[in-house]
Amino acid sequence: MLKSHSTRLGFIILCCILYLVLLVVLPLLGMEVFSMSTYAEPANASLDAHILWHIRVPRLLLAYCAGAILALSGMVFQTMFRNPLATPFTLGVSSGCSLGAAVYLLGFVNFSILGMSGITLFSFCGGLLASLIVFMITRFQRGFHSTYMLLAGVAVTLFFSSLVMLIQYMANFYQTFLIFRWLVGGLDAVSYPTIGKLLPVVIGGIIMISLYAKELDLLILGDEIATSKGIYVNHLKMILFGIVSFLISFIVALCGPIAFVGMIVPHICRLILGPKHRWLIIACVLVGGMFLGVSDTVARMVIRPSELPVGIITAALGGPFFLWVLVMFGKHEGFGG
Repeated sequence: MLKSHSTRLGFIILCCILYLVLLVVLPLLGMEVFSMSTYAEPANASLDAHILWHIRVPRLLLAYCAGAILALSGMVFQTMFRNPLATPFTLGVSSGCSLGAAVYLLGFVNFSILGMSGITLFSFCGGLLASLIVFMITRFQRGFHSTYMLLAGVAVTLFFSSLVMLIQYMANFYQTFLIFRWLVGGLDAVSYPTIGKLLPVVIGGIIMISLYAKELDLLILGDEIATSKGIYVNHLKMILFGIVSFLISFIVALCGPIAFVGMIVPHICRLILGPKHRWLIIACVLVGGMFLGVSDTVARMVIRPSELPVGIITAALGGPFFLWVLVMFGKHEGFGG
């Protein structure tokens, strides 16, 4: 673990450099001509230039944005619940988005509003609906206790997942394939206008969570300690719950439920930097983006000329990592980073 200010700052600077290097290199991997000259003429009519500028670059930008939000949200939920196995999908947001997408694909009425496709809108609304249900259930328990929130999220996840399975059973073969393909997550359908709409949400979310870095430092020590320091714990959890639910709903609506990024990245960052959230927030944004960007590059290259959905790659990495976290943190009673 890096404990001094200078070593932590050095790690962040190293991540920034690697972040920019990967932004240049990853889109070029797998191209017939691996050359920086491919970047020279963005308006070039050649096939390589078109693939680079209109497919791979926006795809990597989406991976950076989605990875940052998934990692940051996982960090927040692990702190809120003081649970190392918490993920951005703990509270049923993913299952809500999945249900919305499944309903849309079952009806398959092609439309768009304000440039957003029907499946994105349905998925986003499903995620917000799941969040609202969890919020209402938790509020009925005279507070905003983490245990009630977690149990409510599990219940909503199971119920919505059963509805998704019911829709798949009722759908025809083509609709079932589309639903399955969406459920494994992917970054293959993106454009610059989509990135333009996503960036304000991502930047705004990062800034809002950053404002609560000190409160998160106290929250991870326990509700009692945070309360003794003047923190209104229930109010804080409500705010964080709302921010993260909105961000996850937005990301999953665009990319599908890409699993385990929100579990793997925060733990890696904690092991290196320690529990201070002002450092963790920056690290999760950088490492989360790089992790998903590299995973997506592997997904499109591993079975060329076809490609795998990136959700399969992250799940393959996340399974063993989940077991490692279970074994490592199972030896300790608490979770404090």
